[in-house]
Amino acid sequence: MADAARGIEARNKQIIEAAFEAWRNGTGGPFDLLAADARWTIVGNCPVSKTYDTRQEFLDAVITPFNARLSSRLVPAVPALYAEGEMVIALFDAHGTARDGKPYQNT
Repeated sequence: MADAARGIEARNKQIIEAAFEAWRNGTGGPFDLLAADARWTIVGNCPVSKTYDTRQEFLDAVITPFNARLSSRLVPAVPALYAEGEMVIALFDAHGTARDGKPYQNT
């Protein structure tokens, strides 16, 4: 692999790592990386399954209502980041507490 490609992968992993670190610290998160006109599609049959045409539409319709069901913010842990070319895949777990006092965990 060329040094330039390795450099791009390393840089992109650092960007994602920093976003998850900010989320863990309560100072930001991975959604901060989305462009204002980002398109986000949730597949399936749940009430929020559709394509959102902007970052703000996605945050307003999905993330804000989800977070409102928690009594403590989600805190992520990232056991692995994979990079190939310009793509980075983050394997992460997140935990918090729902308003009913039950733990919420997701991978």
